[in-house]
Amino acid sequence: MPNPAQPFYQGLDAWWHSIATAPAGYKVSGVVAFLDAFGRPPGLIVLPVLLVILAFARRWWAMLFAVLCYMVPMLFAQLLKNMVDRPRPADPLVIVDHGSFPSGHAVQTAAFVILIAVLLAPAVRRFWWPVGIAFVLVMMWSRTFLGAHWLTDTVAGAVLGAGVTLMLWWLCAPLLARDDARRTRRKLHTAP
Repeated sequence: MPNPAQPFYQGLDAWWHSIATAPAGYKVSGVVAFLDAFGRPPGLIVLPVLLVILAFARRWWAMLFAVLCYMVPMLFAQLLKNMVDRPRPADPLVIVDHGSFPSGHAVQTAAFVILIAVLLAPAVRRFWWPVGIAFVLVMMWSRTFLGAHWLTDTVAGAVLGAGVTLMLWWLCAPLLARDDARRTRRKLHTAP
């Protein structure tokens, strides 16, 4: 079995780590601190807020979809972390748990971006994609900047988060269509 501490791509990761990690003495603040908090318990406030908004809109199936998008990708990430158990870079600037592969922050951010895209109207969705992709890329950079992950951990996390969430979208599409049909009927019923 390959050594998780020295995968064949470790040279790329070590190179990126040498040029992208914060300088010695850097104090975590600003955007980087926000991005770190987004993937931790403070960031979990987003889900209840989203659920309240969806409840007011009476989008019941979308509420279930949102919960699944928060839980399922992270379950896969934790399973992989436990299976691979890759060591993190030395001396990260933030508190980290075990296992570097994959990046849970990247998983959660990619899942969040796709979740929001699904919930938006198709006309608005096309404007969200560039913003969402930029958010994922900035999150990936921040995790390596803080020395919390190797570059490939963040790439794997983004791919895992996006892949699982896209699969959930495919599975839940008929249910989400029911919410959309109900909203359309309400609009037609209330139209003058």
